[in-house]
Amino acid sequence: MDAPAEDIDQPWERAAQHLSVVLECRRGICAWERATDGRWYLIQVVPTLFPDEEVIEIRWGGRQRPPSRILRPPLEKTCDTTVAWSRDICRRRYQHGYYPVP
Repeated sequence: MDAPAEDIDQPWERAAQHLSVVLECRRGICAWERATDGRWYLIQVVPTLFPDEEVIEIRWGGRQRPPSRILRPPLEKTCDTTVAWSRDICRRRYQHGYYPVP
């Protein structure tokens, strides 16, 4: 699926594509860090006890601290929702000063 022309130059677009692939493949991790204060944000797909159900684990916190919050929403099955959700997350991370961790 091609991104609209006005969104290709956005600095967060590459991270959104990576996150979409992680969610569609149902494996991998996406992490962001804010250099100014060491805050971090992490997203990964986590299997559950049920074979047809997976959740997205979202964690965030500060440097040398345990996560301050953990969310586990169900993983959506549709590609369009995954792409839109990935773009929204990455755009917000960038707006809040976070950059992808390689």
